Amino acid sequence: MKKNTILYLTLILTTLTACASTGRLSPYQSLRDDYQDFDPAASYQIAEQTRTEALPETNQATREFSAEEKRLDKIREVWVETVNKAQLSVLFFDFKSPENQKVRTLAESDAIRTRLEKEVNLNLLISVASVRNPNLKKAKKNWEATLERYTQATRLDNILRQYQSFIDDLNLRSTQMKHKAPVMKHFPLPGTLSLKGDIIDKEVKLARERYNLVLRDLITGIRVTYAALQYNIEQTKIIKENLEILQQLEETAFVKYETSKANFSDVIKVQVRIAQLEDELPTLKDFRKTLVAKLAQLLKLDSTWRLGPPRPTPLRDIPLSIQSLIASGREHQQEIQIANLNIEKTNLAILLAEKRFYPDLSLGYSALEAGRPEIPARLKKVATPFWFGKNDAYVRETRLKYQGLLEKRQAAEDNLVYAIKDFVFQINTAKRDVDLYKTSLLPLAKEAFEVSETEYLAGKVSFLD
Repeated sequence: MKKNTILYLTLILTTLTACASTGRLSPYQSLRDDYQDFDPAASYQIAEQTRTEALPETNQATREFSAEEKRLDKIREVWVETVNKAQLSVLFFDFKSPENQKVRTLAESDAIRTRLEKEVNLNLLISVASVRNPNLKKAKKNWEATLERYTQATRLDNILRQYQSFIDDLNLRSTQMKHKAPVMKHFPLPGTLSLKGDIIDKEVKLARERYNLVLRDLITGIRVTYAALQYNIEQTKIIKENLEILQQLEETAFVKYETSKANFSDVIKVQVRIAQLEDELPTLKDFRKTLVAKLAQLLKLDSTWRLGPPRPTPLRDIPLSIQSLIASGREHQQEIQIANLNIEKTNLAILLAEKRFYPDLSLGYSALEAGRPEIPARLKKVATPFWFGKNDAYVRETRLKYQGLLEKRQAAEDNLVYAIKDFVFQINTAKRDVDLYKTSLLPLAKEAFEVSETEYLAGKVSFLD
């Protein structure tokens, strides 16, 4: 068995040595030598030099393209800094006050949970939510993602370079072709990249307005929920006060019934009313848990979080007139700003589509190195063929969308005017109701109740009175 193995190995070594000596392995060695000796850089440099001398006007186009690319990169850097700072609009809330800034720095820590369980106020809740709310974080990520479109716009239209070369001679009928060295550059139509950059700028601004819209709705949701929570607390307090009064009346009615000075129906009536009010208390308590759960959702807190006693929020007058509110709303409201930006973006898209009627320019140079005879180098000017009217359908579609956006903006402005007028009406009505109850109805009702209670004890009026 050993002799057979040794004989087999000896045979393999003898065969390989014979192949090497007869040159059968020489094609692999030749291919390796050709690969090491091949230098495409020389051909490329010749092609690049010839292309530059033949097409001096392309240098200007390259410089213009590079300048526009740098401009878009600078715009992107400014936006990145703005997004990283998360500059919150002061139209909704004073985020820059020292107290609110301090709360925002602690919002992601465990210390903020303890503070919220001690006592809460509206400013504290808004400051914490502006840092922790998931929907606001999502809107910020979408804003950040939009910034990457600047890079995509510049890279997709960047200069394309191509280099080709044969690794071996091509056997043709007349000669052998050794090398082919083409250089190709693509130049978009002047102004195209600038329009794309302007469109992306509108998209970034749209992302910012959508972020502000989420922030606005978040603050509104906290304020409405906090107001409902305060109303729930006051309502519970009033019901408990009414229960104390009714329980006193129940005792009075029962005493008069025992002395035969009143009917048992008086006792039944007051007991029915007491049962109704006692049934409302658990309902209000459960609803308060729902409101606390809503705040926990907005602040991204778990269900075990316990809300501290809320501090009352005083009523405030509206400092602006209806016309001032409408003017401010048209300038700042997110729905109108989004509509304006969509209109501007669509208008730029129409201009870009109209430029697409004309071809982009592709310029190239191709040098062929052959055996005998030489194949001369040729300058190639390749232009994308264009057909007038090929983008008509797209342009017509975009223009119709543009008209629709104009109508949508008008509808948003009409809704704004109605919402402001309705809001001012409700505020003024509520203000008059508060003044009426505070200055007239409650003092008179209290006085009338005391008189009626005295007369009921004297038997001069009925229990219903």
